[in-house]
Amino acid sequence: LKLFYIKEFCLKFIVKETNYNQIIMSKDFETLEKSLMVEVIRRQRMPHIRSLLEPQFDNTGTTLEQDMECFLKYAGKEFCDITLMLDGDAVPAHKSILAARCSYFEAMFRSFMPPDNIVHIQIGEMVPSRQSFDSLLRYIYYADVNMPPEDSFYLYSAPYFY
Repeated sequence: LKLFYIKEFCLKFIVKETNYNQIIMSKDFETLEKSLMVEVIRRQRMPHIRSLLEPQFDNTGTTLEQDMECFLKYAGKEFCDITLMLDGDAVPAHKSILAARCSYFEAMFRSFMPPDNIVHIQIGEMVPSRQSFDSLLRYIYYADVNMPPEDSFYLYSAPYFY
């Protein structure tokens, strides 16, 4: 995470002429750590320091979509709390993401949560291919709609079930 970006954004907001007096006169400001108070006051008093920092200010970061893609593919494996079984192949997943993005999973987890945390996947009477199911997961996790044409045949009826 690029927390420097957030800190700089907040400091710029605080030292703006229209915000500064109201913020430093508030009770919340009195509870800040001394070092942060000093930094805020110095920033406001020394505008040349503010301008020196701006060229170094890097606001590049990742999007939520990029973070969720990384989470699905790599980083989120240790936090998986449900297993989706696809024709004998175990696919680890996250209940909270599935429930938030898909009403089918939300209803399942609220009403018919499998006791062993294993969900057997099929779309109607058909079990999708692993490639097709991966396309469905990419859509659920980070709204990726790019898929090979053959996946669309498997997933065509998915909205009726998922």
